[in-house]
Parts: sequence; C-alpha cells; structure tokens
Amino acid sequence: MVKSVSWSDEPIPLLKRALGFRTLSVTVKTETQDFGMDALRNFILESGEEEESVKPSYSYNSPEYVLYDDNEQEESLLIRMIFAFAHVPFETRTVEETGTDFYGFPFSSTPVLELNGLRLSSVNSICRHLAWRYDLSGRTAAEDSIVDVVTDAVDDARKRMRQWIRIAEYREWDDYEMESLEEKSRRLFVSFIGPAFEEILRRNGGKWIVGDEVTWADLSLASLINPIIFHRPSFFDRLPLLYNHCKRVADMESLTGMLYNIRDRSFKTVDGCTLPQSHFNLLPGIPRRRTHNHISLF
Repeated sequence: MVKSVSWSDEPIPLLKRALGFRTLSVTVKTETQDFGMDALRNFILESGEEEESVKPSYSYNSPEYVLYDDNEQEESLLIRMIFAFAHVPFETRTVEETGTDFYGFPFSSTPVLELNGLRLSSVNSICRHLAWRYDLSGRTAAEDSIVDVVTDAVDDARKRMRQWIRIAEYREWDDYEMESLEEKSRRLFVSFIGPAFEEILRRNGGKWIVGDEVTWADLSLASLINPIIFHRPSFFDRLPLLYNHCKRVADMESLTGMLYNIRDRSFKTVDGCTLPQSHFNLLPGIPRRRTHNHISLF
C-alpha cells in the first residue's frame, strides 16, 4: 500500500549552471501486510463461512478408465501395454461380465475405453488418445506423422497375417491348411513386411521408430512382431534391427508377462549380407555379394 509521495523541484546546481533545467525526484514509501494462510483462514472464519474438507475430484486431466473387451482380450493388448508402460491404473470389464449388449457400444464393437462418461472405440483411436496424454507421441509434427504411418502399417500387416498368427498361437489347423498358409505368410513377411519395418528402424539409428525415446508406434510394432519371433525366429535371419527392437520392448520391466520372452541372438554382416551368427559360423567362405533395394513405407 502506498503511504506517501513527496517530490522536489529544486534544481541540481551543476545542471542548472550547464543547461538551466529542473529535475523531479520522487520518494515512495510502501507498507506491506502478511496475507498468508493464517490471514486467509481468519478471513474465511470472520466472514462466517464454514471450512469444507477438500475431496479428490476426477477431471479431464485425471480420468477413471474402464476398458471393455471380450474374454480373449486379444484386440486390447496394445491398449493394455500403453497403460502398463505409463503406470496408469485402469479397470477391465468383459462384455460377458457386465451383460452389456454389443449394440450399446460405439459401432457395436469392442474394445471400448470409457473415461469420464466418454466412450472411445477403435484400438488406434484409443491408443492415440492415451499416447497424447502420457507422452508417447512424436516430439514434433513430422515425428507424429511417422508414428501414424507406422501404426497404420502395423494394423494393415496384422490384418494380412492374422489368420496365420492365430493358427500358430492356438494350433487350430490341419496339415494341408497350415503348410499352404505358412509359405504364403513367410513370403509376405520376409519379402515385404519385415524389410519395410527394418528400413524404418535403420533410418532412425536402429533403436526406436522415431527420435530417441519410446512412442506408441514402438509398442504397436512389438505387439505384432513378438508372436512371430516366438513361433518363427527363422523369419528374422536378415532382420536384426527388427529382432532386437522387439526384444528391447519385451524386456521392459513394466511389460513383464504381456509379451513372449525373446532370447539373445547375434547377427553379423558379411559383404553386405546380414546373417545370424549360427549361419555365419557354417559358411565355408565369404558369400558372394548381393545387392537389393531397400523397401520403404515413405
């Protein structure tokens, strides 16, 4: 609070002699009052208002999550991985437990994530929302675009290999069906899907999809690659970056029990060819040079 102001229009002698003008000097005195918590409490009590206990409230910044899915929970794996990686609690309810009709969910499908009364459907939409909240998106607009490209590519690859992965996981096949599907899936993965993701990792240094930190694109890619490595490690004889990327994610402590354990594996590059250590040791000599064009998604 300003108590008083005083001024003087007496000229400074030196300036008066030199320039002949006056100066104004101002002195301000202030007074402060401590208005801390005690003063605030006294003010509330004096005004006759009762103190109310502060209760925790859930807002848009701290929602309560409920994840609805079917009993198998295959489709929601990536969502649960993001929750686990970010150490965010959530509740899981199956459609069978709640007795909820599928038609009560958006687009009549699961998984569905409920937060603060809002229900979100589509795995990628849910994951993109959670990634935004828990810092698993790209650091720049360009990086976030690459994350979207990769996650969409993973989703497309999953659809194209879904039947083979399910058969390999649950052993529900006859010999003829498996033999035909096995060769088709092997060619698709070894000649296109695997090299495409390998090249993306190579461009960024081999550790993560974009930047130098984990994004939800890394978790998405690992959720696709992990069962393929477990059942057919030979598919990765020439894909060391993809193999080690999946192992890096599977070894994360926060994701324990959600992915298959991946064993250590050594790779060596010989005259432009990447080979697993076991194959390299059996070579009679240096293999002939092979050239190939890198496959890229963008």
